[in-house]
Amino acid sequence: MLESKARSASGVVDCIFLIQEHGLDTRLSYTCQPFRIDLISIIVTSYVLRGLKPSISRQPTLEPSRVSQLKFRIADCGLRTWDGAVIRAILSTIEIALLSVLILATRCANYEDVFVAGNVYFVDADCYARMTRVRMCHANPGLIVRHHSFENYPEGTTPHTTAPFDYLILGLSLLLKPFTAHTLDLAGAFVSPLLALLGGWFLWWWSRRMKFRYRWVALALYAISPILVHGTELGRPDHQSLAILLVTIAICAEWSSQCDGPRAIEVNRPYLRTSRLWSIVSGIAWGLAIWNSAYESLVLFLIVTVVSVLEERQALLARSRRAGWLCFLLIIAMAVLIERRIPSLSIFHANAIFKNWASTIGELAHVSPANVIWLRWCGYFLLLTPVLIWVRVRYRRDGAPGGGALSIYVLLVATYFLTIWQARWGYFFALIFALALPALLEPIKSRAAVWIAFVLSIFPILRDWDERLWPNEMQLAWRMEQRNEAVQIRDLAVRDTPVPCAVVAFALDCLLERAARSRRKFARKSKRHRR
Repeated sequence: MLESKARSASGVVDCIFLIQEHGLDTRLSYTCQPFRIDLISIIVTSYVLRGLKPSISRQPTLEPSRVSQLKFRIADCGLRTWDGAVIRAILSTIEIALLSVLILATRCANYEDVFVAGNVYFVDADCYARMTRVRMCHANPGLIVRHHSFENYPEGTTPHTTAPFDYLILGLSLLLKPFTAHTLDLAGAFVSPLLALLGGWFLWWWSRRMKFRYRWVALALYAISPILVHGTELGRPDHQSLAILLVTIAICAEWSSQCDGPRAIEVNRPYLRTSRLWSIVSGIAWGLAIWNSAYESLVLFLIVTVVSVLEERQALLARSRRAGWLCFLLIIAMAVLIERRIPSLSIFHANAIFKNWASTIGELAHVSPANVIWLRWCGYFLLLTPVLIWVRVRYRRDGAPGGGALSIYVLLVATYFLTIWQARWGYFFALIFALALPALLEPIKSRAAVWIAFVLSIFPILRDWDERLWPNEMQLAWRMEQRNEAVQIRDLAVRDTPVPCAVVAFALDCLLERAARSRRKFARKSKRHRR
């Protein structure tokens, strides 16, 4: 009978060979260096096996008491070993640290425009309405704000914003309470970058689990894409930052639950258990995303559901999907009971007042397919995306990383046309493009070629960051004018006495007209400068 136990160690190791034969023990102990352990183990093991080979072959004819027993041990000094698990943990820590620094550096690049003279100045006028809601919830815990009496005074407005993001900011302010007295303002300023950081950590873990060969392409694009940075930047407490995080989790969970195929999932129990867990995560994420914003999230959810049904009719009511549907319906029911109202789709109204208001909102503007802004959002790889999608769908291999991504490609095409209609869809288009890119690049075997092409493709993105971080004189003057407008908007928002609607409208019209005039003037100067 042969027992062998070996443990690697760093330092001096005592190798003890205990030979037991007929009840007699003999010990032999000596010292060796770590790099000799494997060689010694091989020599000793081969010697013992060679010596026991005749006995093993004649084992049925021998008495058990006459069979020699050998125990081989390696006792270590208890020091830490630099094995594969430790190296992988160190590399993972370095990757997470680099990704976190990149995400926070890009999201907080506008800190000079947010923190001015000891005050917090939010980047959009709508952010002050959101923070007013948070202050109301802070004064009356449990309050659900369904009507804005502080806007369009004295009639007020019925907003599309909901409670989850209000109480998320309020919860973050409670965590910041031991460190500062301005908890609400700082929570509103930092909530979006923190949500972007959580999304980056999730993408790092999920892409590693999916075993994407070019997963860092998606992570880098998620971290530096200007449109994604704008949606989650410092000083912008907007529900879109939470929507981006929830939609990211929902799409990734949906992808993971479908990558093995419905038929394989139903047959294989481990696949069934994993798919059920991903289905639960997907249902919770979709439910919270629709509760947070019943516009973009609802449209994306319907597209994913329709594509899944068309691809596999039985996938909608499969056994692995029932728990996810139950979680989704429970969250939607909870949202209806708490909000006690149906979300208004005022975005589809076509009256004159809405058109005049929409003309001043940049997120509702159309984006031409020939606009260079597409390249500044996604890089030159966007031009090759139709070819990559066709190759990936046409020559898809079962079991390859990124399988089951048909719904992702459909989402990418759908959000492209929706962005042409309204610029606010650009956040989700860039996000889905980043998620789909590793799967699209999977057939390319040369890592060097892919990374060289990716570095060259992000030149428009790097140029946008160059102009933002090191502006010229005209850009600096325009930024100072925007900062002054932000100060005026904040002064108007913090008034204690209600202001008539006509006064507010006049003040905002003046500010918006001045901003539009500055943009046109800046565009003319920039065009003249390029010539």
